[in-house]
Amino acid sequence: MKMLPFDNKNEFEVVIDMPEGTTLEKTLVAANEIAGYVSAQSMVKNYQVYAGTAAPASFNGLVRHYDVRNGDNVAEIQINIVDKKTGAIKVIPSLKI
Repeated sequence: MKMLPFDNKNEFEVVIDMPEGTTLEKTLVAANEIAGYVSAQSMVKNYQVYAGTAAPASFNGLVRHYDVRNGDNVAEIQINIVDKKTGAIKVIPSLKI
């Protein structure tokens, strides 16, 4: 697992790259399935799905140029976790995504 910035924040993103030619509808279905699984975890406070376009710019997104992603086959899920003290570094492995 590699995280930017190297910090234990209370938020993280799931970046989805479907095969070229995947319709936006199928990309959204896949993103919603992942979001549904993630949101059922007790440590997740809330989430937002973006399909076909980039999520709002974050430090991680700017460094990796996720802010310019668009197309029917791309999606991102921004996830906020409940406990800021737990942090994403401890939460992500328990999600088994």
